[in-house]
Amino acid sequence: MGISDVWVGLVMLGFAASAYWLTGDFPKGEGISTGLGPAFFPRIILIGMFILGLVVMIRGFLTRNKPSEFNLNIKDLRTPVLLLVMTGLLVLFMHFFGFLISTPLFLIVAMLFWKISWLKSLAISVGLSAVLFLLFKVILRIQLPAGTLFGGM
Repeated sequence: MGISDVWVGLVMLGFAASAYWLTGDFPKGEGISTGLGPAFFPRIILIGMFILGLVVMIRGFLTRNKPSEFNLNIKDLRTPVLLLVMTGLLVLFMHFFGFLISTPLFLIVAMLFWKISWLKSLAISVGLSAVLFLLFKVILRIQLPAGTLFGGM
C-alpha cells in the first residue's frame, strides 16, 4: 500500500486516458442515437478503469505512511497464472473454433475450477455467451471470430 498504490493508480489513469483517446479513431456507430458503435464498450470499461485508478491513487495517498502488509506467496500466483494460460488458450481456440464454441467452453472450465456446479456453470456460460453475442454481433455490429474450422477468419 502507500506510495506503490499511488504509482499503480497513476499507471491505470495513464493507460485508461490514452486508450480512451485511441478509441476516437473507431468508426462511428449506427446504433441507438448513433452512440453505440465499436468504441462504446471499450470506452465504458476505460471510464471505469479511470475511476478505479483514481480510487487506488487516493487510497495510496491516504495510507502512504502506514507499513505494508503485502506478502506474496508462490501459491497465491497459481490462480492468476492459470487464468492467464486459459485466456491464451481461449484466443487460440477462438481462432479455430470461433466465439460461439470457445467462449462457453472457457467459461465452463473457469467456473468448474472455482468449484461451481456443472449445471450452474453450463447455464451461466451459455447465457453469458448469448448475451455477449447479442451485444457485440447484433447491437454493436462487431464481427466475432467464426473460426477457421467453420470457414471464418
